[in-house]
Amino acid sequence: MEKKWKGEIKKLSNSEFPPDNIIQVILSKVPLFNLTSCRLVCKSWNNLILTCKFDPSLFLSFAYDCPSRTLYCVDFDPMYFEGMNSIGSFTFHPKFSTSDSSISIINACNGLLSLLISKRKLGSVSYVLGILNPMTNEYFKFPAEKSKSHCCCGRLYSYGLGFNPKTKQYKIARTSFRPDESTTLVEIFTFGSTHQVWTPVGFLPSLVVEDHGVYFKGGLYWVANQPDPHDSSISAIYRLDLENEKLEKISCPQYIGGHFFFGVFDGTLYLTVSKNNKYQVWKMKDNFSWIKAFVISRPRNLCHPDHPHQPWGVSQLDPIKACEDGKILCLLAGLHLILYDPKTKSAEILTDQSVKVEKHLHVHHIDAFNFNSLPSILAGNS
Repeated sequence: MEKKWKGEIKKLSNSEFPPDNIIQVILSKVPLFNLTSCRLVCKSWNNLILTCKFDPSLFLSFAYDCPSRTLYCVDFDPMYFEGMNSIGSFTFHPKFSTSDSSISIINACNGLLSLLISKRKLGSVSYVLGILNPMTNEYFKFPAEKSKSHCCCGRLYSYGLGFNPKTKQYKIARTSFRPDESTTLVEIFTFGSTHQVWTPVGFLPSLVVEDHGVYFKGGLYWVANQPDPHDSSISAIYRLDLENEKLEKISCPQYIGGHFFFGVFDGTLYLTVSKNNKYQVWKMKDNFSWIKAFVISRPRNLCHPDHPHQPWGVSQLDPIKACEDGKILCLLAGLHLILYDPKTKSAEILTDQSVKVEKHLHVHHIDAFNFNSLPSILAGNS
């Protein structure tokens, strides 16, 4: 006859649980995309995750030149092999992205991602704008737009997601070029408003060059070409204030020619100018003026993986991370990680050039983690 176990299951008292600060340390080591499941354990864990301080130096990385439904959470550091380490991955909801569609990230804002989904069918391309909360895998889609006319990048619109800190409202702006008028129309969509429609807010005098707008401290920024009888490549910078929805032209670094690229790095807006194998990096000050931060020369022994025997063309340099020792980690052309030393003014190639690069990367800094529901966030309730 089998004996029955007469043991007693005891419930741990609160004093036998690790202190909250210890649990927070443990949770901070959990892969980010698993934290949503951890919130379901109990009310205490849920509250701890919502208030936990996570590593602000993490990034989202996405291959933009091949069909993919996977987003990676990456830690960039020179101590890792080739300067990077993947610490987690996220697969898009199957209804958000099908296997025959391509996704490109527009920008990140307060933990939310704005994305553009493209799908080619019968010779035409349709584009769907979407907002995604990667922490909850919730998404919002706008109606599809078929590309009948094109901007400089082959799309009908360029976009930018932003946030008004005063009203707690999320807004997304789009620009569309009017060839008959040689102007670019700027429209804005405000989430949580009574009338959720695209509203015109102004015009830019010429074609927008930069793919999408860049969000920084309550404003969206674009680089735009201005017609000039002597040099058509002169650029101007425009800012859309998300509080008053006014467009304004702001100062531009002293023009030296070349190609301009925007981004946010080390808590400020930066602009890189690519010309003659050199990259000038400018930082914007609080009064919208600019100061030259540093200049990087492209390493002579750097080979382009797609065209190893041809000279480099125009390429984008993205400063990614300021290291503790003062060195700066940068991504060149979405292909190579390089480490720049301001003291010696030299650049070290971290990427293994003997291995063919199969994917070009877009990298976006994780500025926040938002575990609230997407409808509540977009409505301004959280």
